[in-house]
Amino acid sequence: MFEVGKAQVDSADIASRELPLLAALCLFASITSWPWSIVAAIVSILIAISVFYDRYKRWKRSRLLKNPFETQFYIPKAIEHEVDYYPQDDDIHTPPELALSANSEHDVMIRSRAKVPVTLIEVQYGCMDYLRGVDYLKAMPEPLYYINPWVKKGIKREIHPEANEDHYVDTANAYHIVYHGRDWPKGSDILNGLRIKTKEKGRYTFGVVYIMPEREAESPLIINVV
Repeated sequence: MFEVGKAQVDSADIASRELPLLAALCLFASITSWPWSIVAAIVSILIAISVFYDRYKRWKRSRLLKNPFETQFYIPKAIEHEVDYYPQDDDIHTPPELALSANSEHDVMIRSRAKVPVTLIEVQYGCMDYLRGVDYLKAMPEPLYYINPWVKKGIKREIHPEANEDHYVDTANAYHIVYHGRDWPKGSDILNGLRIKTKEKGRYTFGVVYIMPEREAESPLIINVV
């Protein structure tokens, strides 16, 4: 032990703090004694490994973002919100298909559960086969406006595209909800409800399109209009 004024300093403490520095200096001295060709080769290998790992992470994330959400229709518990197209009980149901009566309006909920951390610019809901032509476009189910069945009263009970700039319907009758780069952690849910107007009978691919900074991804669902 050494006395410094009134303070005492433990020599073992000093040694333990200096050991990492001494080890680093010894390693540096050893490396500088190597031929520069060996040092350059090692540095090149390390850079190559770093670049390869970065590209692998990008490739892996791009692959995961091809299908970043588990997407299903969502049937709430009977006590929460009543629907007229599916038998309800005390459980939540998440079917991949719905059967809706023709020429009527229905509240349809869709749940998207993130399988990876995702940043969303916007989400689109609508029939994916609109390119079949004008007749098909006129016959397929049409989303009208957003509905939140868990709000009893208030402006968030319904959101109409005419009154909210982050909600709009395009010429292919796809309903857009803009999220402005909002982050969704892995395991979190997007639960949106739409008032959908059915028209002619048929089997329609009603899907969800996720717009992300890196790419777009689609998740198809099925609506049978009967």
